[in-house]
Amino acid sequence: TGHDLVLEIVDPGRRLLDLADGPGVTGYAASATAAQSLAARLAGELRPRVAPEGASVAELRGRWWSGPRHVLVVDDYDLLIGPVGGPLADLADLIAQGGDIGLGVVLARRVAGSQRTAFEAFGQRLREVADHVLILSGQPDEGPLVGGVGARPRPPGRGVLVAARSRPQLVQCCLGSP
Repeated sequence: TGHDLVLEIVDPGRRLLDLADGPGVTGYAASATAAQSLAARLAGELRPRVAPEGASVAELRGRWWSGPRHVLVVDDYDLLIGPVGGPLADLADLIAQGGDIGLGVVLARRVAGSQRTAFEAFGQRLREVADHVLILSGQPDEGPLVGGVGARPRPPGRGVLVAARSRPQLVQCCLGSP
């Protein structure tokens, strides 16, 4: 595509449809079936980027693969999870190596029902390795979501940013007008 960074979009609620054919977008999925295909294709591209067994320290410090970095943007993830798991399972084993293989993940989901993610491979792995999680308004009865922090009702745009190596921080997100 000629881009150093490309987007893969999973959007079952179709709220990101305007971005689907934008520059740098190499995949768009609006259903669980399409998301599963997108994940399989992306995993196939990323698996060869995993450091080869026996790689030297010098090789591990460098970039041994070529191609663009991928950012997987998933909106309304809760709409994709079924009784037997989610459609992004092919990527679960690659998430922890994301920085090394050129994979970033931005995932949004409702707080309600978030404990179901604990039993689904992709969501569980993402929870384990995520550097930053933003918890916006939600009901506290969901319990702790990440790092011992749970949701609670908040004004629009206000949330708690939970970072891997720092204390949770209250933040305010803004949407500017063009």
